[in-house]
Amino acid sequence: MLAAEQVLKKHQTPILVGDIVQLAMDNQLLKSVGKTPINTMRARLSEHIRRQKGNSIFIRTKANKFGLREWLSRGEINEYVGKMFEKNTSDEIVVCIRQELVDRHKRFFGFKKNYGPILQEISQYNNLVIVPRDDAKQRVDIKQLVSYVLLKDKKGRLLSFVRGNYGQKESLLKGVLCLGFGGHVNQKDLDLFGLLDGGITNCAIREVSEEIHIKLNQLRFLGIINDDSSPLGLNHFAFVFEARLPDNFSDDHRLSREMSINKLSLLTNSQIWNRFHELEFWSQLVVKYHLDRPKKYDPVFIKTKYKKFNRSPLLVVGEIGSGKSEVAKQLAEKNGLPLVSTRDCVKALTGIRDFRTNKRDKFQDKSSELISSPEGVEALARKIAEHVTMHDSKCVIIDGVRNIETYNILKQTFPNLNLLYIDVPRDTAYRLFSLRSAGRKVSIDEFRDARHHDVEREITLFKTRADAYLFNGGTLLDLNKAINKWWHERNFA
Repeated sequence: MLAAEQVLKKHQTPILVGDIVQLAMDNQLLKSVGKTPINTMRARLSEHIRRQKGNSIFIRTKANKFGLREWLSRGEINEYVGKMFEKNTSDEIVVCIRQELVDRHKRFFGFKKNYGPILQEISQYNNLVIVPRDDAKQRVDIKQLVSYVLLKDKKGRLLSFVRGNYGQKESLLKGVLCLGFGGHVNQKDLDLFGLLDGGITNCAIREVSEEIHIKLNQLRFLGIINDDSSPLGLNHFAFVFEARLPDNFSDDHRLSREMSINKLSLLTNSQIWNRFHELEFWSQLVVKYHLDRPKKYDPVFIKTKYKKFNRSPLLVVGEIGSGKSEVAKQLAEKNGLPLVSTRDCVKALTGIRDFRTNKRDKFQDKSSELISSPEGVEALARKIAEHVTMHDSKCVIIDGVRNIETYNILKQTFPNLNLLYIDVPRDTAYRLFSLRSAGRKVSIDEFRDARHHDVEREITLFKTRADAYLFNGGTLLDLNKAINKWWHERNFA
């Protein structure tokens, strides 16, 4: 990824993926290219765009041709998505509200049933902002209004679908499970009956009809979602509904009209909770507040590719607030194993002081600067490897690597290196992030900025490469218990 970025920055124009690989090799930016370097590069760039969406530094300008997202501001190139992957939104006029309106009603994070006061104000047309959707995507002062509809059948099961996939057959995870159908409220949805009984309801009916060919029955309003934990969430405000599916609807129903709606399936409450780790974040929020949790539900989910791991190093990776450092520390302390902190390695190479419980932006800036060059990446990987080889008789736990190139070099150095990816709902991550700040008040804005700093942009790409995946959806006690059981079952010690 770093090699592709450097090639594109040097040439300042979109380039075919084959040329990116060749130029990277010519300039010695790629040392190990594998048997199919072009396919590998295409897959990694496509994966980055698919996972990061508007936060990816890369764009696809044509089939097999890539550029940098920052070039869009020139007005000379456009991003290519293909008709089968995304709706055409260039001429859509959407309905929004100003961020200050949410602030007036004590800005919250998550799902809320007490929607009356804010709904009353939103229902006044003079509080709405109506703009082209492409413009709304670029504005930080407004939130786009969307409908989010749960579809229930006569047996009480909810309709689910899978949105996309992680693009690798060997991946532990195959896609994102969703419970909410719907989309943006647009100007055509507004009528004389107000926003809830008119515009938003009209939007819900229209969007569901576009996604799957059914007529909604018994549409019921459940609440609202405000999610400022990501740039995409900051830009949206959701109205959550529940509707009744037609009585003749069944699992054999395959009426999806969009390529993003795959594998329609009716799930019971128990089945949904058992697949909670697969759910997109908004679906997780709704499930927590709307569906009763089964008594036998296990909040920590672990999946491993292999029945056994060996005594090679174990790299623990996860987004900020995932609990990865706690997992790494727990494994090391409970089993008497060495712990290598990549944070300490970065400190040693950059000379920057540890942020401890303070804001981490300066530390992240220095870290990003370090891995912005091949020399920096190699220096970091070498420093980590030095600490690992000091304990070659034991399994070494490595806490946190932030970019793929560092991981690739470590994988070459230690071919049997194992990778454990830690995942967690974003509301839990925010809580853990705040707890680690030792009483200092942490805003959702600080949390969002930290998680979406440049140095963090490749973290989720480790998910497809993981040898083991852990979903941390419970308490610290739940996590420690699951980790200890998993460790000994794998015969590490």
